[in-house]
Order: sequence, then structure tokens, then C-alpha cells
Amino acid sequence: MQDFTFQQFDSASICVTGYRGDEAEVRIPDSFWGMPVCILADGLFSGHSEIVSVHIPDTVTEMGEFLFDGCSQLRRIRLPSSLEHLWGRSFVRSGLEELILPDRLTTLPPFACEGCVYLQKVVCGSGMKRILNGAFAGCSSLTELIHGPNVEISPTAFQAARACPAQFRLASCTPRMKSQNREILPAERFLGGIMQGKVEICGVNTSRLRTLKPGESEELLRKCKAGDKAAREKLIEGNLRLVLSVIQRFMGRGENPDDLFQVGCIGLLKAIQNFNPDLDVKFSTYGVPMIIGEIRRYLRDSSPLRVSRSIRDLAYQILQCKERLQVRLGRDATLEEISKEMDVPLSAVSEAMDAISTPISLYDPVHNDAGDPLTVMDQIRDPKNTDERWIEELTLHDAMTSLGNRERNILTMRYYDGKTQMEVANVIGISQAQVSRLEKSALKRLRKAVVS
Repeated sequence: MQDFTFQQFDSASICVTGYRGDEAEVRIPDSFWGMPVCILADGLFSGHSEIVSVHIPDTVTEMGEFLFDGCSQLRRIRLPSSLEHLWGRSFVRSGLEELILPDRLTTLPPFACEGCVYLQKVVCGSGMKRILNGAFAGCSSLTELIHGPNVEISPTAFQAARACPAQFRLASCTPRMKSQNREILPAERFLGGIMQGKVEICGVNTSRLRTLKPGESEELLRKCKAGDKAAREKLIEGNLRLVLSVIQRFMGRGENPDDLFQVGCIGLLKAIQNFNPDLDVKFSTYGVPMIIGEIRRYLRDSSPLRVSRSIRDLAYQILQCKERLQVRLGRDATLEEISKEMDVPLSAVSEAMDAISTPISLYDPVHNDAGDPLTVMDQIRDPKNTDERWIEELTLHDAMTSLGNRERNILTMRYYDGKTQMEVANVIGISQAQVSRLEKSALKRLRKAVVS
């Protein structure tokens, strides 16, 4: 079933605001209420991992943020020729392998394809002028970017990708023209062959993983339940991309991707073993929580800091709430907004987020410029041993040497030992009034010596 919600944007256009379908192939209507569909709202297909293809009508001119976030089975998409505006993170964490941008699109926004680990090829339209920061961040399989000669590429467009912007810049004309001047530069031409155009995790070439066709998964599951080992192997291989899409959520915590992948595969095996194919439920609907649960259990058990399960569960709920608010607000939510949304005290939100933060060593390098590395320890300030305090102590020490022995003893007992004037008088053998006069005189001389 395909179920869209619409909203009139202006007097002559419609915005698609919601989708509650569950089909692999989605077709967006060309019009509604007799008016063309021109805008796709933020997060329209976010989290719909069952989607394999989407038909977008050529009437669409604007597409929102997080549009295909988490659509792990989506491999290719035909963008409308009339598309003029694309907002940030539209394809984030999707399963796209190839992306062809229309000629009217002039700017690829920040983090448009962030985390698209299967994306191998991007073809820019003739109107492309700018590729902004983080547009291909984390696109570890990207090997081809085809664009015109005057495209401005941000230096940070390829954060955590397999190559830098200069290595992708092509001296070519309009990308769509079948001209002999157009050149596709393979990855092996860069970095002396270090990059091989693929990403290997645990010895598995992720760029060549197969994907199960609609209906094939159900057939293999039934054969697997009947004891067919060959079907079980095919089922495992066909769902490894599902594991890869899940472990993307846990990247950036300092964990080895190989370890996360292996743990995710254990969750996949458990899901295959326990899944009931007779129920009217997609395997991915059951498998994803199993994989996530296995990875969370691993992170909880292997964490260097033991955090109670209640705090950790609250932290994961906060992360989910943060993602929802990010889609709704179009920006990162503050702790106060998260606290209000979840009806949880602000102190508990802050404590839970701190609890799941990855601890770092004081000796972890933060900068290395062809010399001794700068560590975290070097950036920690000791408020008790500052340069100003050392200077004050040296100045005070020099001033104290200008006093007589009795005056020094009085000040030492009064301000270092914490004795009263009467106690000092009993120790020295003079009256309390004499101690008071000597103390005031010593402080006056001391102040004069320090100021001078």
C-alpha cells in the first residue's frame, strides 16, 4: 500500500509531506487536487529500508533534507529534469551506487551524500557550479566523479572518502555529452594504486555484494527453514549490505569497523535462525533490530567504562529523539529541546550523553606538524600551576627575604600555620599587641617590596 499526505504550497503547487507505504517500488503522483507536485518535504522516505526504486515526477523542482535517509536498499534513482534546489543530507546513509544529477541543479549542498558507502559514481549536470563541504563525506566506495571544467569543489567535500577533491577534478566539458574529451578517471590512477576502488571489511569486497530481489528473500528463508544450507549461504550473502547499513549508525565511536561488521553478522545469523517466514513481516523489519541489539550488547560489554543499562538505554532513546528533532527542525537539537521533547530532566539527558561518549587517552595526538605530536595532555590547563602563579610566588619569595627573622616567623605562623596572634605571642614570648604591630609593619614592607 502507498499512502501519501499532501499540502498546498502556494496557489499553483503541491508539497508531498508524508509517506506511510511499505512497497519496494514507490511512485509519487504527478499531481494532486489538480495541481502539480513540486516539492518533496524533509524526511519523506526516511527509514524506509524496503524501498528499492522511487519514481519522482518531472514536475518536482525542490527536494528536502533527509529525504532518503536510511533507504539502504535504494541503489539508483532518476532525479527529475526540472530539479533546481536540493537541500542538505537528501541521500544520507542510503544505498545508492550511482547518482546522475540533472542539468538545472547548480549546487550540491553540504553532506548531500554523507555515509553513502556504496556510492561509486556521480555524474554532474551541465549546470553544476558548486560542490559544498561534506557532500561526499564517508563515501568510501566513490571512484568516479564526472563534472564540467568550472565546478568549484569545497576542500572538505570528500571528508573520510577515498580520495581528495583534486584527484577527482576533470578537465572535461559538459558531462552528459558523449564527447571524446570526457574522461572517466579510475581510482587506480591515484595514490599510486593504494586505492583499489573498493572497500574491504573482514576480507569482504563490499562493492561486489549482491542484493536479493523482491520475493527472493522469502523463498530463500523457506528453503533455509527446510534445512537447505546453500539457500542459507545465499541468504546471508544477500543481507550483508543490510549489516553494513546498520553499522553506519555506530561509526565514529572509535570502534574497528571489522569488529562491528562481525558482530553485526552474528546478529544477522540469529535473525535468520529465529525468523518465522509464515508471518506477514519483511525480514529486514525483524533483522535490523536483531543486528542493532547484538552490536549494542557488544559495545556495552566491551566498553572501557561500565555504564548501567538504564543510563545507556536512555542515551539511545535520546539519540533517536535527537534524529527526529533534527529532521523536524532542520538543525541539531539542543539538550534543552531534547529534555522537553522526552519529558526528562536536563541533568539526566546530559549525564546519559556523557556516559556513552567515547573516552580518550591523555596521550592521544591531536596535531602533528612534522615534529613532536601535540597530545590532549598538552591542551589541559592546570589552574594551580600557571605562569602567573609562578611569577607571584617568586616575587613573594624575594620580598620575604627582605624581612627580618622575627617578622618572617610571625607571618609564617599567622598565614601558613593558621595561628592566632595570641598563639604567636605565646610561642615568641611577647605580648599580643606587639605581635599585631610587628605583623602590620611586616605586611607594609612586604607590600612595598612586591609593588616595587
